Order: sequence, then C-alpha cells, then structure tokens
Amino acid sequence: MNPANRQFLDDNRGHYITLVQAQYIQHLDGATRDRLLQVVQEEFDPGYNTSLWCGTCVADLLRYAYRRYDEWLTQNQSNASN
Repeated sequence: MNPANRQFLDDNRGHYITLVQAQYIQHLDGATRDRLLQVVQEEFDPGYNTSLWCGTCVADLLRYAYRRYDEWLTQNQSNASN
C-alpha cells in the first residue's frame, strides 16, 4: 500500500469510529471525502464510485474503506509474522 494512503487512513480513522459508535459523521469536509474516494480507488477498487454529497453514500464509503483497510492490515500482519 502506498505509504501516503496508509497515513491518510490512519489519520482519518476517527471519522469511521464516530460513525460506528455514534452513528453520525462529524467534520468530514469535501477535500477529505474526495481523498478517501481516491484512496479506495487506488488501493481497493478502481471502479468504486459514489456521490460525495449524499450522507448515506459517504457513510457507506467510510465503512467500505475501513473494512477493506482492516482486512489489508490483518493480511499484512499475518504475512509479516510468517
């Protein structure tokens, strides 16, 4: 994974945590939404597309991004220990 993309996901995990725990998205600006979509397209699914101005769509994007990122982390931790 591109180190800049990994850093972005680490730096913005709080948005995902808030969504999961409190069921809302707080302070996720347009530039961050754009960048999140770009990271998903670069790292997980080049064909992924969504509306960045639809609250439900952005929530789905966050869930998808961090589900895939957490899968990637798990796979790479187990590969590093082998």
